[in-house]
Amino acid sequence: MNIKRIITASAISIILSSTAYAGSVRENAVINQVGNENDAFVRQNGTENNIQVDQLGEYNGVSAEQTGQGAQANILQTGDGNQASSYQGGIDNVLSIHQNGDRNSANLKQSGGESNFQQTNQNGNNNHTTSEQTGTGSVMMSLQNGNSNASNINQAGTNDSFESVQNGNGNYTHGYQDSIGSTARITQNGDGNHGGAVQLGQSQTVDIVQDGNENYGDSFQEGQGNVARLNQQGDGNFAFVSQHGIGNMSEVNQTGMNNAATICADGTENFAQINQNGNANRADILQGI
Repeated sequence: MNIKRIITASAISIILSSTAYAGSVRENAVINQVGNENDAFVRQNGTENNIQVDQLGEYNGVSAEQTGQGAQANILQTGDGNQASSYQGGIDNVLSIHQNGDRNSANLKQSGGESNFQQTNQNGNNNHTTSEQTGTGSVMMSLQNGNSNASNINQAGTNDSFESVQNGNGNYTHGYQDSIGSTARITQNGDGNHGGAVQLGQSQTVDIVQDGNENYGDSFQEGQGNVARLNQQGDGNFAFVSQHGIGNMSEVNQTGMNNAATICADGTENFAQINQNGNANRADILQGI
């Protein structure tokens, strides 16, 4: 056990906490490291901030910084070679990083907003997460169970919500929201799946479910009140939905292998549904284009 490193990290956190600007209230930093060559850094500035860092294993690194009011940060790493970074700016933010395994990396950032929430939970090895929120009332969650999964999510706006759940190996999700009141949910069960959602505008909804291997599902929304649902059951399926306008509803259901479906809707209150049962089917729907 590297006692010197543990004592140094604890001393730094205490010093930074005790020297925050005048008016800081109830700042608290707790660091508990068991193992060798672990690093930790804490900086707090504001009111009622709290940071807890627990590292079990070796060669883990943590950097956490909070600015604002009522922010919380909780980082727990178990294993070897994990990296975690955290930043919060604004008020009433909550951020949590949980990693179990080896060589996982997570980087979360919240800035310029209030009432934001982020959570990353990685169980396995070589998983990667990068998330960023700017705005008010945003909610973001990424859960990865397996190995070599990756998630990259960026939110800018107000009242946005994003959820990514990955069970398996080599899965990838990405998302970008610059809208008001939009919701995106991506669930992956299997290996080598790709899921993505881009939402611009207001009150957009995306739900992507992938059960199988090597499936690709992506969506793009611009406008207001559009809904896209992609359900892929099997292997090697491809689905893409693009919506421009107001109140469009698009749905793709794929059961089998190597199916391909594309829906492009441009206008108001268009409805499109593609159901593919079997293998190697191809279907395209263009509305208002």
